[in-house]
Amino acid sequence: KEDNISTGMTVRYQCDDMYNGTPCATCGDDGMYITEGRCKRECGAPPAVPHAAPTFKNAHALHGWYEGMRCPYVCDPGFDGFVTAVCGSDGNYTVAGRCAPVSCGAPPS
Repeated sequence: KEDNISTGMTVRYQCDDMYNGTPCATCGDDGMYITEGRCKRECGAPPAVPHAAPTFKNAHALHGWYEGMRCPYVCDPGFDGFVTAVCGSDGNYTVAGRCAPVSCGAPPS
């Protein structure tokens, strides 16, 4: 069965499992569809990173972690560095950076 969509009508789509978003398409005056939004891949919680803990506002992740979202980390005491994890389009995180032990250097003579 073919649907007849008239000018100005909007079609809303439902994302598949493990995806989130509110994509829609509106029939334009020229008979072409104008699309808005898309489904973004959902990731689980940010991954464990050695010697670091994720730091984010709960409101930021209230509805889950989705493609393109970044999670910063803070290094544990005695470690220094910069770490961030990014939720990818495949549903996995890419972690960049690391926390290395703080060194005092050579002892004073």
